[in-house]
Order: sequence, then structure tokens, then C-alpha cells
Amino acid sequence: LAAFNEALKINPDYVLSLHGLGSTYAEMKRDPEAAPFYERAIQADPSYAPAYFNFALLLERSNQQDKACDMFAKFLKLAGSDPAAVTAQRKKANAALQRCKKPAQ
Repeated sequence: LAAFNEALKINPDYVLSLHGLGSTYAEMKRDPEAAPFYERAIQADPSYAPAYFNFALLLERSNQQDKACDMFAKFLKLAGSDPAAVTAQRKKANAALQRCKKPAQ
């Protein structure tokens, strides 16, 4: 956590640190602390697909299905042009959208 926070002192909009803090807090099951970092990561770089995917997982775990579905759909839209997006993530997002009954946009 300290390294991410130090990086944010230099650049408060550094998407990798924002996403990293969100993911670290999520792994620690500290969801209320994780969510704002995912939101800030998305705001800092709206094209950064991993932030949408991991935020969707967090929202799904928090029983916020509608918001999770929106995030999965946004992830899939971005992941289509992102070679770094993992196939397993695409499959999970598509499966989640099937449950949402929402087509990918």
C-alpha cells in the first residue's frame, strides 16, 4: 500500500496506483475502501479496461448487480481493442452479462 500511496503523492491520477490500491483493498476484503480507488482509476483513465473488470467483481460481490453489469459491459467494450485483456476475464464478463440479461455494448 505504501508504494501506491507514494506514487499518488507524485501523481494523484496515476491509474496503475489507483487500480493497485483498489485491487489490494479488494483482496483484503475491504470493499468500502476499494471502491473509491476503482472509481478514481476509471475517472483518471476511462480507457483502462482492468479497472472496469475488477470494479465489476467488487460490485458483484457487494450485491450491486446493476452497477456490476454496467461495469462488465464497459469492460467488454474496451477489452475488444485491448490486447492485454485476458481471455478468462472476457469469458467471466460475458457470463456475468448473461446473468444480467444485458448484451455487451
